Amino acid sequence: MSEFYNLLFVFIGLIGFGLIFNIKKEKIIYTAIGGVLTSFIYIISCFFISNIFLCNIIASIFATLFSEISARLYKAPATVFLILSIIPLAPGGSLYYTIINIISGNSEKFNEYGKITAMTTLGIAAGIIIASVFIRTYAKTKLYEKIIKK
Repeated sequence: MSEFYNLLFVFIGLIGFGLIFNIKKEKIIYTAIGGVLTSFIYIISCFFISNIFLCNIIASIFATLFSEISARLYKAPATVFLILSIIPLAPGGSLYYTIINIISGNSEKFNEYGKITAMTTLGIAAGIIIASVFIRTYAKTKLYEKIIKK
C-alpha cells in the first residue's frame, strides 16, 4: 500500500514540477503519468533485481521510450516528457547523505552513499543513451526504407 502512496505523491510532485517548468497545461498530465509509470517500472524492476544500476537502466529506458512516443503523439519536444519522467529516479536522498558524510568526515558512509549515487546516476544516463540509440537507429532504418521504396 505504501507504493500506491509513493506513486500518488510522485504524480502530485510532477504536476508541481510541470507548473514550475511552464509546461502547457494540456501536457502536464501526460508528463506526470510518464513519471508515475517510470516510478512503477523502477519499483517492479527492483522487486525482481537487487542491482540499483540495472533498475535505473530499465526505468530510464522506459522513460526515454515513453517520452519519444509522447513527443510524436502530442507534438512536443521529447525533452519535455523526458525530464519530468526522469525526476523520480534522481538520487536526491543518497546525494544528500553523500554530501553530509563527506562534510562530517565519515569516509565509510561517504563511500557507501557515494557508490549508490554514482550507480543511480550512471544507470539513468546509460538507459537514456541505450534507448536513444535504439530509437535513432530505428528511425533511420524506417527513413531509408521509405527512400528505397520510392
